[in-house]
Amino acid sequence: MNARSRLSEVILFFVTCGVLMSGCASSKGSISSISVPSDVAKLASYNELVIHVAVKDGATEQPKLIGEEAAERIKNHIINGIKKDAPVRFREINPGMPGAHALLSKVLITNYDEGNAFARFMLAGLGQMHIDADVSLSDPAATEPLAKYEVTKTFAWGGLYGASKTLIDIEEGFAKAVVEAILRKLQ
Repeated sequence: MNARSRLSEVILFFVTCGVLMSGCASSKGSISSISVPSDVAKLASYNELVIHVAVKDGATEQPKLIGEEAAERIKNHIINGIKKDAPVRFREINPGMPGAHALLSKVLITNYDEGNAFARFMLAGLGQMHIDADVSLSDPAATEPLAKYEVTKTFAWGGLYGASKTLIDIEEGFAKAVVEAILRKLQ
């Protein structure tokens, strides 16, 4: 085997590894239904969407990690995802003055855990990062939500790749799952 062929194999190996690892942090999280909408037609009648992202008190042992900036980033990921996946579904998202046909989506973050980068570096599966939330869809005038979902995103890759990722890197994948939960019964 000549040196040129060996170099090509090494380059192919690293390119393949890079491609395989590039999407994991931003891949979509998981969704589980807590209560599904009984009236899908009613959900489809809303032409505006109001998104609120909040943090449950005591959701993290390190409150400095999640604050207004992180909540705003997550909200923007959700808005951009809805505009990308269903560009004509809602006339407006987060209007200044919501109208009578506004659907309220509350994203209550229950866990925002950065895990441990050193543990992830040492062994995949250790030091996992988590973002979990309860997502509810409701009519602002109603007391009970129309639908509720639990959305989670976990990241557990190891090695240099796992150690180099932060919660900011997995927020996009978490937001993709929230977008799917919002649009799940609305399209």
